Amino acid sequence: MNSGRAAERGGNVFLGEGATADFDDSDVILGVVEGSSGTGQGAGIFADSGASVTIHGHGGVSYNYAGIEGPGEGGGIYLSAGSDLYAERTDFHSNRVGLDSDGEGGGLFLAPESDAVLER
Repeated sequence: MNSGRAAERGGNVFLGEGATADFDDSDVILGVVEGSSGTGQGAGIFADSGASVTIHGHGGVSYNYAGIEGPGEGGGIYLSAGSDLYAERTDFHSNRVGLDSDGEGGGLFLAPESDAVLER
């Protein structure tokens, strides 16, 4: 997945409520979320409530930018409440948030009651 763009959430991938995605030896790169009318969330991957994300193999979540025009959260991945992530042998690097304003979680943003397991 690369070079996706969205106004508010999920530049490359948007997982709706309860959705499941499994990435094997995949890169999620160059996603952009503008955040022009609110907070830009999850430029690489946005996981809505109850969504489940699995990333394994030798992939990466890199060079994603949330909040180009406003605040940003989760440059690489944003996990909403109740969503979960399992990432194995996955590199997170060079993700950014809030280029012109505040931001949180350049690589990964976990909302309360979300869950993430990262293994090398």
